[in-house]
Formats: sequence, C-alpha cells, structure tokens
Amino acid sequence: MKKPSDILVTDPIHPVATELLTKAGFNVVELPEAMRPRLAEFIGPYEALICRTSTTIDKQVFAEAKNLKCIALASTGYDRIDINEATEHNVAVLGLP
Repeated sequence: MKKPSDILVTDPIHPVATELLTKAGFNVVELPEAMRPRLAEFIGPYEALICRTSTTIDKQVFAEAKNLKCIALASTGYDRIDINEATEHNVAVLGLP
C-alpha cells in the first residue's frame, strides 16, 4: 500500500480544505507563520505545497525540495514563485484563474 502524500500548508487556508484533504488520505502539516522564512529547512519531505501570496518559493527552497511534485497557489499571480526553478525541478504549479 502506498504511503499517503505529505502536504505542507504555508499560508492560512479554509479549515474545510484541510479537513477534506485529510479525509482523502493526505497528511497535512501547517507551517506556523513565524517559520515561513525558513521554508527551505522544512520542505524536504513534502510532495505538495499549498500557499498564498505570503510565501516566497525561490531557488533556495527548490534546492531543498527533493520530493516536491506540486505547488497549489490558493490565490492569483505567480510573482512569489520562481517559475523557472519550478520548471527545472519538474514541479507543477497550479493557481487560481
């Protein structure tokens, strides 16, 4: 049996979203706001990241994101995500239209 995917949430999302992800079998971990600047230290084991515009995902974060497959941006605009690094690391970036 495959282990459930681990999802790191770095910005507040609706509690129902967290509940639905957990019920679907995902392990959801919410990173406290004070730890957000140290994201690169924590990203390693996570396969997915849910964020908003308060989280910066730069080259340093991608260098440590060995398991990351997907970033879900729960807002519009990609200005805080290094899209070139995401492409280089084969990480899909999903956002709101």
